[in-house]
Amino acid sequence: GWEDPTCQLRGHFLGHWLSAAAWMFEATGDARLEAKIRHIVDELLRCQIENGGKWAAPIPEKYLDWVARGKQVWAPHYTIHKLLMGLVDVYKLLEIPVALQVLEGLADWFYEWSGQFEYDKMQDILDVETGAMMEAFADLYSITAQDRDLELMSRYARTRYFDRLM
Repeated sequence: GWEDPTCQLRGHFLGHWLSAAAWMFEATGDARLEAKIRHIVDELLRCQIENGGKWAAPIPEKYLDWVARGKQVWAPHYTIHKLLMGLVDVYKLLEIPVALQVLEGLADWFYEWSGQFEYDKMQDILDVETGAMMEAFADLYSITAQDRDLELMSRYARTRYFDRLM
């Protein structure tokens, strides 16, 4: 299935689970569920540290480089967006600082990665696949109010698409 280690979409379930678990904890206060959430977020931080302090997504970083080169990859931004949104929900609903730490490391990675592209090239990338990354960075900006996150929102705005709709 989609979570097979060779599937390019692997790992997106984790973000969905983190969001669902955070909302379930909000509704029930279940201490066992909170412990599981904390354990998973701690493990994400451990992975992030092992990867140099920024990358903690369930797919290889190279998938995004492949998209930038025009190679077909199955929805890397979508997969990562789910993880980002799960971490946002965990931070907002449970106020777990480690969730924000992982989010900020990922935002740093995306800031550096997306910063290498001129505007038109970034729009080319977004024409292929965006995965609602602008939403994730908007939610992160609502937490941090950091210029980095505002810039990421701007970089991930699909103007070729949305300007025509407007």
